[in-house]
Amino acid sequence: MMQHEKDDLLALFENRRKWCQGVEARDRCGSPVCYSDATATAWDLVGGMCCLFGWDRAFSLFVQVGRHITGAQRCRTRSNREIAAMVSLQDFNDRSDTTYGVIMERLRTMPVYCPRPSLSAESSGNQPSSTSTLCSL
Repeated sequence: MMQHEKDDLLALFENRRKWCQGVEARDRCGSPVCYSDATATAWDLVGGMCCLFGWDRAFSLFVQVGRHITGAQRCRTRSNREIAAMVSLQDFNDRSDTTYGVIMERLRTMPVYCPRPSLSAESSGNQPSSTSTLCSL
């Protein structure tokens, strides 16, 4: 997850009314809607990720976000690990003991990828090149 994605996710859930449980999204009356529905005003974690980033990017983030949010270990099989992570995120979001505060705290502490200069470029006198590293901000 990039810093701007984390910032966007935190902004989406800026207040309790924008987060929901039991469905991927709700309209202002509390009725279930699709995450991409124009009337959606609240989302569960998976619905919010899909709404903000689109299905393809959200799908690629489910494993990383799921590991941090749910504490789940890496899936041993490579097939369907994104789907397994998505289901784990949905289950965690919908647990009776999962609160808005828990979701927000875990999102705030989500590590992000940050560009870091390459040591080999610095030692050779060349312009530093960027490499991606995981860091917590």
